[in-house]
Order: sequence, then structure tokens, then C-alpha cells
Amino acid sequence: MNILQMKIATKLPVVIVTLAFIAAAVTGVLGFVRSESALEASAFDKIDAAHDGRISELTNYLDSVKGDVVVIAENHMGIDALEQIEEAWRDLVSNQADKLQKMYIEDNPNAAGEKHLLNAATDQTVMYNRVHAKYHPWFRDLLNARGYYDIFLIDDDGNVVYSVYKEADFATNLVNGPWKDSDLAKVWRMVQDNFKKDYVAFTDFAPYAPSNSAPASFIASPIFDHEGATHGTLIFQMPVDRINGIMQQATGMGETGETYLVGNDHLMRSTSRFTDKGDTDILKTKASRVWTQLVHNLMAKI
Repeated sequence: MNILQMKIATKLPVVIVTLAFIAAAVTGVLGFVRSESALEASAFDKIDAAHDGRISELTNYLDSVKGDVVVIAENHMGIDALEQIEEAWRDLVSNQADKLQKMYIEDNPNAAGEKHLLNAATDQTVMYNRVHAKYHPWFRDLLNARGYYDIFLIDDDGNVVYSVYKEADFATNLVNGPWKDSDLAKVWRMVQDNFKKDYVAFTDFAPYAPSNSAPASFIASPIFDHEGATHGTLIFQMPVDRINGIMQQATGMGETGETYLVGNDHLMRSTSRFTDKGDTDILKTKASRVWTQLVHNLMAKI
């Protein structure tokens, strides 16, 4: 028997029950769709919150670095250090790179990566060693406290008259020396071309040969002497660990979520929190493995 052959008394309950089933089905579908939409909206809200939070933290950190380099470049300690180290550099007369690299790298009793522990070379008849002993502990403490990879003082001729870590770039010349095409030289030239108070130059991460080709980024500001004349440049080599620490925070990301920095070349500028300790994704890993329209849209906001 089909529904058309039923009596009205029988048809009505069947229709009502059928409509009830239809209504329940529609309600269930709508509820599922709305629930799915709500979950999706919640997920996107979390992503936006994580994105905004990380950008805010990163911006605050970079602002603090900018503040450091400007304040120290304009502080009497930074100015006096450069003036006295330059004088000591000139006192060596010639072949400064050979002499200083021998004293502070080749004859340094500390292992590679620990050359900064030497306060001064032993020959105190050398003016440079006496001046180095005066200022090096202060710059080293600054580096350790703020987490910078290295700190440089460059004179107006492009001589790296001082560095904390004493790598292969120490005492070389950024105009005609072996690292004249490096980003250290690039950021120095940016300052030379824009030598004005409070100017800050910045370079993106790139492999840096003196640091075993590890990813390096530099931030720099000009140093004026006490009379206001152009004098030299203060440069920080940026710390990778501090930036990774900001981006690898897991709060609100669940078990599989993460945030990371990506350059215009789609290469990562921070290391994934899921990458094995000791490894890096910076300039090595393409974000294509997680490259979605969402990531593209988020980058457009930055």
C-alpha cells in the first residue's frame, strides 16, 4: 500500500512522522554545518591570535634591539671605546689584521667559539691590548646579557677595529678585505650612506662565512664623536636563539600547531619547534610543506 491509497486518518500520522524525520534530519545537518563552521571559526580565531601575538612579541623584541644599538652608539661608553680603540689601532702602524689576528685568534689559548673569554693579549706594552682590557669585559657582558651573537666597532675606513667573538672578520677591512661582499659590509655601507642621528640599518638573514656560514642578520647605527662629527659604526650580529624562542612558543597551538617566520623566498627565518635540537630550518626549509593560502594571507598582513 502506498500513501495515496491510505485513508486520511492513516495518512495524517504518517505525514506528520515523515515531516518530523525530515525536520530532524534538516536540523541535524544544519546543526552539524553550524558546529563545523563554529569550530572552523574558532580555529581561525586561534590562528589569528597566535599570529598577532607572535608579531607583537617579535616587534617588541626588535624594537628593544633597535633601542640598544642606538643608545650604545650614542652613549659615552660606545663613543669613548671607539675613539680609544681607533687610536690603539693606529698605534700598531701597519699590518693590523695580521698582528691582531695572531694575538687574539692564533695565540689565543681559548678554543674556537671561546676566543671572547680572553680579556687581552699578554703583551701590555702594546697599546691595543691595554685598551682592549678596558672595554672588552663591558662589551662581552652586554653581549651575554642581551643574547647577541657578536658586537662590532667599525671605523670610517671600514676597519673592523673590534669584535667580541674574534672570528675571521676581526681586524679585516670591509672595503677591500675578504668580507667586502658580506652582509656585515653591506650593513656598514648602509650606515655610511645614511649617516644621521638615530638611523638604524638592518639586513635579512643570510649565510655568513666567518660564522661557519651560519644564518646571520645584522643591525647597525652610526657613532658620532663628542663634538658631533661622524666617527664610526656600531653593529650587532643578531641572535637566532632569541627569535626562535619567540616563534616556538606552544601556548594555544595544541600538539601540532606552530608559528614560524617566512621570507619572501618562502624559506623559513625561524626554526620549527618540531625540528630536532641542534638542527635549523633557517634558510634551509621551504614553507611549501605547510604553505597554504592562509599562510600567504597572513604574510600579506605583515
